[in-house]
Amino acid sequence: MEYQRVRVVGTFDHAREVYVCPRSLIQPGDSEKQTGGLLSSSSQTGALVITPFKLADRE
Repeated sequence: MEYQRVRVVGTFDHAREVYVCPRSLIQPGDSEKQTGGLLSSSSQTGALVITPFKLADRE
C-alpha cells in the first residue's frame, strides 16, 4: 500500500462520529496467541473512532 501526504482545509464533524468497538490490542508477533470474542478478559481493548472531515471548499 502506498501513502501520499496531502494538505486539506476544513473542519471535523464530531456530531457524526462513529465508534467501532470493541477492538483488541494486537502486539507484533502475538497473532498466534490471539483469541476472538465479544467479551475480552484483557484490559487492552479500545475503539476505532471514525470522524468525517468537511472540506472548506465543498458543500
